Amino acid sequence: MRNYDRPLVLSQTAAGLLRDKILRGELAPGTPLREVVWAETLNVSRNTLREALRDLVAEGLIEHRAHHGATVRALSAAEISEIYTIRLTLELRGVTCSAYASREAMSELVKRVEAVQRAAIARDWQQCGTASLEFHRQLVSFIGSPRLDALFASVAAQARLAFSLARDARRFQEPWVARDVEICSMLCDGDRAGAARALELYLQESERVLLEAARAHNLPRPSNTLMPDAD
Repeated sequence: MRNYDRPLVLSQTAAGLLRDKILRGELAPGTPLREVVWAETLNVSRNTLREALRDLVAEGLIEHRAHHGATVRALSAAEISEIYTIRLTLELRGVTCSAYASREAMSELVKRVEAVQRAAIARDWQQCGTASLEFHRQLVSFIGSPRLDALFASVAAQARLAFSLARDARRFQEPWVARDVEICSMLCDGDRAGAARALELYLQESERVLLEAARAHNLPRPSNTLMPDAD
């Protein structure tokens, strides 16, 4: 590595570590990202961390306000819809390209859906969501484009931010377990048309649930302080 490339590599690595933490649900919307704390945690300089944070701002994962610092973003309904439009486009293309996937790549897909199942059996719904997103990342990897893989890594992290709108993690995550298994089984059987139909319905339903959660999250609620005193 050339010396003048080192700062760029370090900032990209730091951004990747923070992105992965968002993907795993370890950094929820509204979480502050203190420069001093994260520079020490990631073992990088504060300048390098600032470069990493700027990258994540550009990806729509965090926001930075003057005099307040950086925080993990909460997504709007419009952004959730855009994320699912991208997911549908790339994942359906991945299903088509699975026809040319190697045995090793298909084995990795099976391993990832089995990770979803194990997390569900353990009732670890945060890990279940992470494993499911990793399964869908493997679908996109069938396209064979490093640029699209990098794009989808950011999209998957944004999807995880959207998942946080679901108040009951089990109720949101549990229905998708069998759907992931179904899609994987269809692809292993060579039924790409069936997998595409199942995937499209899956993503449409997931988007609908999250948009309803986003709407409910923003609705006004009556104040409990206006209740009459008991006699």
